Amino acid sequence: MSHSPEQQIQTSLFLGAETAPLPVETATQLGIPGDLAPVARNLRALAVFPVLRRAGKTALVLSTSLPPAPAPDLRAPMPPPVRQILEQILKGPVFWPLLPEFFKKIAPLQVKIPPALLPDILEQCLVQVDLKSIFLEIAGPVGAWIAEQNPAWRFVLKPDMADWYTATYQTRLHLLEKMRRHKPAEARRWLGDTWKEERSEHRAVFLQYLLLNFESADLPLLEQALQDRSKEVQQQARMIKALLEMPAAQAAALWTAFYEADFPEGLDIQAWPAPLRFQLPFRKADVLEKAAEKAEKLIVQSSQEAPAPKSAYTRYVTDRVIYQADALHLHRAVNALNIALSENTFPSFYQRQEIGQYLQIIELRRKIQEIPV
Repeated sequence: MSHSPEQQIQTSLFLGAETAPLPVETATQLGIPGDLAPVARNLRALAVFPVLRRAGKTALVLSTSLPPAPAPDLRAPMPPPVRQILEQILKGPVFWPLLPEFFKKIAPLQVKIPPALLPDILEQCLVQVDLKSIFLEIAGPVGAWIAEQNPAWRFVLKPDMADWYTATYQTRLHLLEKMRRHKPAEARRWLGDTWKEERSEHRAVFLQYLLLNFESADLPLLEQALQDRSKEVQQQARMIKALLEMPAAQAAALWTAFYEADFPEGLDIQAWPAPLRFQLPFRKADVLEKAAEKAEKLIVQSSQEAPAPKSAYTRYVTDRVIYQADALHLHRAVNALNIALSENTFPSFYQRQEIGQYLQIIELRRKIQEIPV
């Protein structure tokens, strides 16, 4: 029974070079000299293994012929200070949401992204689908060439139309949100084409996106969901219909309760995808102001209540302000966080570490906003 190079590497690393040495033929295929000692071959394979994986070589075999080189990128190199900002954003998950803001800021500069950073950015395109349209604008021919080398990255080269029918569930959520904002009719057609084939729990979540730019043409799909065989889908459909039919005065009262209390009883907004929590049909123009006030109140609350619990809702409101607020609200957030640190409002090491991360995020956002264009 023959094993793939990947299986041979895993077996040799697991059992050891003496018990199961990596075959010389496999080592040669991977670009590793066959005359090395078994232990040295294993160490080389351990280094080559993740590199090939990341390059999209699913068979983990180096090709004897390389693809044609990409067209030269004639744009100016990215200035070192701007590159440092990008490298900082790519360092950790808490900074990744800043990528869209960064790319929109540097787009007018017409500079090329360092090729070494493009794989990490492409990995983020898998998670933040909104990056897809920006990526091709700022990545240039080298970025498109690198995306072509890995099957997992090739979706950035395709039009959105093809993505809905082949994308993963998480990617579909991003696509659906984007399309409901800009082309609700197209999003409705997507849902109609695949509705009967979707899992019930997925239909329930997809249904919530009708709240984004709801129009009369969406009613047939909502009525169909009210008769769905899944109770979960029926419940979501009834909730959406109730929200859409809610009188303005009642909607305003609910909106106030949404900020002043936790969540109104019976309205499980916390379980909804994050983008929808701030896209309800009764959204007010002062939503960011209220969110900022709520975040400040939660951050600087008296240490006499310490440590006050931070629910998922609380954290979302805080993140909402820090990641998306304008300069004024960022300044207010910095003041609130510094007060929290100085007054020891959150004495826990992990809470203080979280506040430190928030301050780093705000500092990065300030640097992005100050990039000269």
